Amino acid sequence: MREGIADTIIKDRKGGGMRRILICVLLVVPAVVGAQTRRFEVTPAFGYRWGGDVNLYERAITFQDYDLSMSASGTYGVRFGYALTPTVILEATASRQDTQWKDNQSLFGEVPGGFVEPGDTGVLDVDVTYYHLGVAFDIGRAATRGFMLASAGVAHVNAALPLPSDTRLSASVGGGLKMNLSERFALRFEGRYFWTDTDPAASATYSFANQDCQAPCSYTYQYKQSLDQFEATVGFVFRF
Repeated sequence: MREGIADTIIKDRKGGGMRRILICVLLVVPAVVGAQTRRFEVTPAFGYRWGGDVNLYERAITFQDYDLSMSASGTYGVRFGYALTPTVILEATASRQDTQWKDNQSLFGEVPGGFVEPGDTGVLDVDVTYYHLGVAFDIGRAATRGFMLASAGVAHVNAALPLPSDTRLSASVGGGLKMNLSERFALRFEGRYFWTDTDPAASATYSFANQDCQAPCSYTYQYKQSLDQFEATVGFVFRF
């Protein structure tokens, strides 16, 4: 009889222990799952980019040297992120700017009747595309928090005139603010500085004959040591 009672007590203790373990698991697992960082992020982004100069050596009328600048314009792109930790994100970025060279001084051979027809604005077209891989560091884990970033990759400059298209080593630094709208969605405000190691040896010279200029009449366009640009964007973050 005593043995039967003892067996029953042992079974009850074992059952109670199992029940307590099961209850703990049921309570802890949802909390752990809920605390897990969403591992992937996709962020379409739109913004504004400015900066970017090259050299122009005018040897037709004025015989002067100029800085030829890109017009500030809009940008668009996408960022793919993978959360290494809750505050460190590996990012791949592609960002493009379609713009034109500034031409308020007729610096593309329009005068004195050189190699470009007056009014042909297509020769001013230029686009700059960055392909970068980098790391973003969140500052804290609050719903609204700052972040810093650094990246490296290549920049592709594609100009109708005057420079040859080129793809060069590039890097960037920046930072901004993230605002969580929910667990899956957030807004991202970002400012970034891009540096590109352009090659001054990459140049193009256009020569022409005209009675109003001293021979040889020419315009030479040349990259500087670097192409420096700044970008401000806003993006919508999708987390998975």
